[in-house]
Parts: sequence; C-alpha cells; structure tokens
Amino acid sequence: ELRAGDLGEGAQGAGVVGPAAAGELPRTAVTDALRLLRDAVERGVPVLLGYVGTDGTAAERVVDPVEVRGGWLTAYDHRYEQVRTFAVHRISGVALLDPTVESAP
Repeated sequence: ELRAGDLGEGAQGAGVVGPAAAGELPRTAVTDALRLLRDAVERGVPVLLGYVGTDGTAAERVVDPVEVRGGWLTAYDHRYEQVRTFAVHRISGVALLDPTVESAP
C-alpha cells in the first residue's frame, strides 16, 4: 500500500498528465476513459483510476493497464500487487501518470 501511495502521490502534482495535476481526479466520461486506458496500454504507463465498488464505495487506485476488452480493464493493481479486472462502467475517473517525472518530496 505504501508503494502504491508513492506512485499515486504524483497525482497531486508532478507526474500527472491533464487536469488531475490540479489536485483532484476528475470524473471521466466512459468514451474518454476508454481512450485514456487504451493509450496507457499502448504506451505502457500507469494510471490513477477512480473506481466505485459493488458496495458503492469510491476509491482511487494506481494501476498498470494491460488490456481493455469486452467492458473490462485488466490491470496490475499496485495496492494489492496482483493483476485484477475492473468493470469499465464502474470507472469514475482516469489520469495518466508519467513515470519519468519525479514527485516532489
């Protein structure tokens, strides 16, 4: 969880591409989320993912997208250190993280 937090720390400043650099993960339309996730798969970059669980609880995860297909995202979840699947309709926001930019201490 600490390592995932370190990666996600970039979402509050350096390392984030787009509006999330301002501090809060924006809501993302499904078509935009799919575009960003496919871009992340092609480029091999991690994303900050807003996700609403089956119990209605919202969470943010740092994941490395592997595949987007059939309404599902397959990604390596840094928090749980394993590959997991996420239902695309439950994704509330996506921000690309740039692993080449160091976060401020």
